[in-house]
Parts: sequence; structure tokens; C-alpha cells
Amino acid sequence: MDDSGGFGAPPPPPPPGAGGGGSIPQRGLGDILSVAFEVYKANAVKLIQIVAIVVIPLTFVMAPRPSAARS
Repeated sequence: MDDSGGFGAPPPPPPPGAGGGGSIPQRGLGDILSVAFEVYKANAVKLIQIVAIVVIPLTFVMAPRPSAARS
């Protein structure tokens, strides 16, 4: 919103070539897997915490109930 309370014109698009730092380098499967495992190792504690937050409650929700097993 602008100062008058309405919506103004959108900003102009960026000039061509003003973007990033060039093209993305080509990578092989080994390079991709190597970087992926480095990211996993660097963030292993956070990853385990997030998985535990999701999996542990779902385990209790999906566990069969003793009263339901008899009926």
C-alpha cells in the first residue's frame, strides 16, 4: 500500500543480467551425493530431532489399542 491507502504500481522488473553470479556448474552423481552427505552430517542432530518429533507421536497414534484388539 502506498501513502494514500491504495495500492501503487508494481516496481519495474530488474534489468537483464543483474541477477546472480553466472551459470550453475555441472556436477556428477558422486559430487551431488558427497555434498548431500556432508549436509546430513553437519545437521545430523537437527535432523534426528525433527524426525523424532514427527515419528514418536505417530507411533502412539497408530499403535493398536488393547480394547480394539479384543473386539
